[in-house]
Amino acid sequence: MIRFAFYGRVSTEDQQDPESSRGWQLTRSRALIEPRDGTIVAEFFDVDRSRSIPWQRRPRATALLAELKNSARGFDAVVVGEPHRAFYGNQYGLTFPIFEHYGVPLWVPEVGGPIDPANEAHDLVMSVFGGMSKGERNRIKIRVRAAMAAQAKDEGRFLGGRPPYGYLLADAGPHPNPAKAADGKWMHKLDLDPEAAPVVRRIFGEFIAGHGFYAIAEGLTRDGIPSPSAHDPSRNRHRCGIANLAELGEPVGETLVPRSAGSIWVAPGWVGAADLAGCLIPSGDARCPPRSRVERGARLMGAASL
Repeated sequence: MIRFAFYGRVSTEDQQDPESSRGWQLTRSRALIEPRDGTIVAEFFDVDRSRSIPWQRRPRATALLAELKNSARGFDAVVVGEPHRAFYGNQYGLTFPIFEHYGVPLWVPEVGGPIDPANEAHDLVMSVFGGMSKGERNRIKIRVRAAMAAQAKDEGRFLGGRPPYGYLLADAGPHPNPAKAADGKWMHKLDLDPEAAPVVRRIFGEFIAGHGFYAIAEGLTRDGIPSPSAHDPSRNRHRCGIANLAELGEPVGETLVPRSAGSIWVAPGWVGAADLAGCLIPSGDARCPPRSRVERGARLMGAASL
């Protein structure tokens, strides 16, 4: 009888069922080894770990690699039910030499048994599967990003998260997915906040006129205008940018020590125009603005469309 350790992986635990994923990977593994009088005596299954993460950063994969060094490890070989789940890019080429060094065979269904380190065809097949795994992930990433950009640009949809200061979430009709629409879910879009939008217009107007961050913040506080966190208590108080100046503080290492609280606007000197654009422009345009203050302010004013 050949004793096997099983290795498997599932990317997420909220979008997928880890038990179902583990089950079908185990089924494939057993279909490969049981006709050869093999049995699984140990399991190493990573949950909520992307395939792009190296083996050395996956907890269970790391434990398996560490166990290979143990001469009393309790298993004779390792079986992988799905190489797409185990290897990504060049991970096979970086990992298999460890198995070869400690004399532990690695079995995969795609080669019908143990990988022969001297067989060029086996090496080619596993390299191809690693490349396919990387390509599959990249294609999904590109399609999702392109679809989200198109939905935001062409349909005016807001795709999630807290709306920027100066905006409110408004319903944009039933969700186009029939299943989600049946659950009562709606699409959302950004709409102007009648109370905060004039404040944003004022901020940009004063910035174009040449006022500094501190002068703008002091003026807003003097006029009794609620800060973003006072206007919306659910808003994160540590967000950057002049539009979220409430209760920001002095940077101490990677920690912010609050300078003020309540409705006081605080302008930290380490906030730049790029932060201003990132916090106020819903499109998320992170390109550097022109150097001219007037040109920079005018560009931000137009992009913010407030």
